Amino acid sequence: MPDASWATSPVETNHSTSGPQIAGLRLGMTRLQFLEIYPDAEWSLETPQIHCHGRPLSSDFVERGQAGWNSGHEWLSVKFHRVGNSLRLNSIEYRNPIDFDAEGFEALRNQLDLRFGTHSRLLIPAKLDAARLLVGFEWSESKNYNMTYRIHHDTHGSGNELFATYRLTDWFPGSSVQESGDRQQRSVYAKLRNTCTASRRK
Repeated sequence: MPDASWATSPVETNHSTSGPQIAGLRLGMTRLQFLEIYPDAEWSLETPQIHCHGRPLSSDFVERGQAGWNSGHEWLSVKFHRVGNSLRLNSIEYRNPIDFDAEGFEALRNQLDLRFGTHSRLLIPAKLDAARLLVGFEWSESKNYNMTYRIHHDTHGSGNELFATYRLTDWFPGSSVQESGDRQQRSVYAKLRNTCTASRRK
């Protein structure tokens, strides 16, 4: 089981070198690097597919993948997209149970800002009652990544337990990673459509 002691003191970060990491993971890691840390994660891979003359036509190009891991108290979900010749980690979401007292809000905010820099947005609880959110913070940095930290009630169980959820991603509208992935996806689907058209002429 990977070391999750970081969870009691929020996500590690180093702005001058590698950027933030969650549960020992950094954006841009390969699938093999991820599996070295979480060898028991459950995996699924996706390949592009279209319907050609009523039948599925699939590419042998693995476009993306996702994996999940949990220990009963912790939950991790990651997503990978194709970058060049390999799948690269572009989204990390980690959740763990916590204790939180509303009187500690200012101390929490100061601690998070000290670790990540001043937050770019405070998520307003009054607008997020449906998610039963107590408080949330968001950081964005020059289109390189987006990170959120949320404290919320359990939405899958009894609803009484509190959780902290961290989410880190570089896959969002306008990011260079997403734009590159979209171009590559369009190219793969164009090849599939061309293959289908060519088969119709035979």
